[in-house]
Amino acid sequence: MAFNVNKFRNAIKGTHTNSANVTSSSNYFEVQFIGIPNAIKKQNSLFTNAYNNMRFRCSNAQLPSKTSTVTQLQLSGNTLNIPYSATNQPLSLEFIETPDLHIRTFFETWFNVIENAENKYRSRYYDDIVMDKVILVVYSSCGKQVAKYEFNEVFPQSMSMSSLSWDDKNSVLKIPVEMQYYNWTSSNI
Repeated sequence: MAFNVNKFRNAIKGTHTNSANVTSSSNYFEVQFIGIPNAIKKQNSLFTNAYNNMRFRCSNAQLPSKTSTVTQLQLSGNTLNIPYSATNQPLSLEFIETPDLHIRTFFETWFNVIENAENKYRSRYYDDIVMDKVILVVYSSCGKQVAKYEFNEVFPQSMSMSSLSWDDKNSVLKIPVEMQYYNWTSSNI
């Protein structure tokens, strides 16, 4: 069968009435944080304020990914990789910072609670440091919810550096964070 440019163009261009033939846009999403960890609730109102505004400040998120864990079997010649499990990759999020650095302070406090430095680095209970869930909702360009990803038992794994520069007069400060979680589920709406 010969390649047909018109069929290709129509399949990509499509119409909103035939959603199977329209591309998805990556800028219609929101991230919701559900169930602030008990150990962080005991801090102060600054964290509640940052927590309540997170969904409006997440400017970048990645859909979840998995990696197969394999074992190798070599009978003769080529090696056969046999998958037996999957590993969840961290959820990468990026937040637009507030003028008073509430987002960074929120995550720094969460890391401090996990580290428990004021109590001679004795580990806290897992249930006291994990958030119930983070929900990533994807929307169509029309505003219709098309997919929902729920990440359960979430905690920050890393907070990357944020650059400050006198040369960047019109840029905003962003806080990149990687979140680890127990598992995730998805549903297409």
